[in-house]
Amino acid sequence: MKEKQISELANIEKDNDIVLGWKVDGYDEILCSKNGLVQLFNKSGADHSAKVPHIISACKDMPDFAIRVEAIGPGGTISSTKSILGSGPERAIAYQKEHGSLTLMAHDVILTVDGHNISKDPFGVRVSFLNDIIRSLLERRLKISQEHLCYRDKKGFFNHVINLGGEGVVAKRLSGYDKDMFKIKRVKTWDVVIIGFTEANPGKFEGLIGAIIYGAHNEAGDLVELGKSSGMDNAQRTFFTVNRANMHGRVIEIKGQEVGSKGAIRFPRFIRLRDDKLPISCLVKDIT
Repeated sequence: MKEKQISELANIEKDNDIVLGWKVDGYDEILCSKNGLVQLFNKSGADHSAKVPHIISACKDMPDFAIRVEAIGPGGTISSTKSILGSGPERAIAYQKEHGSLTLMAHDVILTVDGHNISKDPFGVRVSFLNDIIRSLLERRLKISQEHLCYRDKKGFFNHVINLGGEGVVAKRLSGYDKDMFKIKRVKTWDVVIIGFTEANPGKFEGLIGAIIYGAHNEAGDLVELGKSSGMDNAQRTFFTVNRANMHGRVIEIKGQEVGSKGAIRFPRFIRLRDDKLPISCLVKDIT
């Protein structure tokens, strides 16, 4: 899915054919009931059904249907979702007993309850069938919600999502298809210190640096590694390769979505060198 800048909100504000949905930090899955077989699987076909027996049992004896859902772990974090869907069945079930069950947020329909495949229909048609399916699942006490769609005040909705800790929104054209959807996500920047570089893999950038290893100073004044950032263009990558011996300790500005539980910035991208900043001013406590 394409990603656009926050400035795009102004361009779509008065476009009544575009609605916004909350970009949830979960796993994109398909919940399906076909000929009595209930499954939860991802777009690659990996079957996660055995890891979520509470979901499978709630859908038992449902008429045929297939919906796209966002699978969300307890606490709404991607790490908790990964602890469930990225583990084996036994570990996934044990994790949910201790921390809470995986929940679902439905956002699209593939197969209606009468068995009609509408995956090729425009989004506005597909989503109109979602209410009936959600109602049936809620009656079976399945923890599932329906994506809230914003039709107006799109900038206000985006800010609301960000203020509540969301990572952004997905713009969907009611008369369009999956290829017409795009993401608008929050972006934050941080100043960090170059610690070193990785080597590029064989291929396009072979012989050049692969990524910048970056860090910041802890309370004891030690420079600690926090992660790796790419995002350089060819000229920047060549510059760092040629001058790598003089780069250690230089300050750079990077952008990303948010900070993970171990201090690493999610999806970091290089912006520029910051020679106006002292390395000692880059602190771990400020990477939030």
